[in-house]
Amino acid sequence: TPNMELEEQLSALCSSLPNSDVIGTIDTLLKLFQNVIDHPLEEQYRRVRMANKTFNEKVWQYPEAQQFLLLSGWVEAGEFVVYIEDNASNLQNVLDSMKSCKSQFLPSSVPVVPQTVVTNSQDTDTNKEERLKKLREDQKRIQEEKKRISAQIKSDRHETNQREARISQARVMTFGSNIKKFEDIGIDLNKQVYI
Repeated sequence: TPNMELEEQLSALCSSLPNSDVIGTIDTLLKLFQNVIDHPLEEQYRRVRMANKTFNEKVWQYPEAQQFLLLSGWVEAGEFVVYIEDNASNLQNVLDSMKSCKSQFLPSSVPVVPQTVVTNSQDTDTNKEERLKKLREDQKRIQEEKKRISAQIKSDRHETNQREARISQARVMTFGSNIKKFEDIGIDLNKQVYI
């Protein structure tokens, strides 16, 4: 059966890789399969470039990993490896198998002792009040700044509307073979342009 072949190939993959590489390889494969499950209709999650550095270093360089991918529904298409199957339940079975394989290579878990932090409830209330006060001050300052900017914008618009529109007309004045002098309102009259 296909599931038996996958299980056997996964076992071969886990046993053939160096222990230091198994977790990285399985994590990358898990990510590939999980992306297909989470985004079944998006093509970008159903393909991976073989030249992708991470994919190549952690998965594609190992023939056992290549065989595992091909058995689980991925195919080589040009420079990509593409998942063409539509059966997501099969993927979930593969994911579960990979997770169990990965757990064999994880170091035994060390129980974590929760640390209890003793705090004074009055102290936390004071801190909360101080933060609220600071937030209110910040909001008030922001509102004042918005009002100031709005008033400045209105003032600038009013000033712009009050200006008299002037038409600029440049006159070319020739002062020799290569020197031209332009005369205009707002332009430095002593500036000479060499052409």
